[in-house]
Amino acid sequence: LACAAGLAVLAIFDAEGLVERAYRMGQIMERQIREMILEEMPCALELRGRGLLRGVRLAQGYDPKEALRLMREEGVLASVAGEDVIRLAPPLIVNEEEITLAVKALKNALMKLQRAEK
Repeated sequence: LACAAGLAVLAIFDAEGLVERAYRMGQIMERQIREMILEEMPCALELRGRGLLRGVRLAQGYDPKEALRLMREEGVLASVAGEDVIRLAPPLIVNEEEITLAVKALKNALMKLQRAEK
């Protein structure tokens, strides 16, 4: 029974092109994070991860938990990885508009954190 369920899931992945979609959406997410955050936000030091599992490492002194709280106010859920990384892990069915929403929420949160540091 477990094998049948696993095969059914894999058939859905294949039929709906979820692996290819995740790859394309991961490329879009990477480009947006690089352009909207890493190039503009001094508190964001590094992009980590692959595909749709991405992390943005923050500079010392910036609280990733506070960034998560601010993102939640905009309706975006993320998590913390380690002490200084904000992790984005959207579902495989995410679309480009939702990725843009999440990246903008992260950027807004980081802008507020940077203003608070000054």
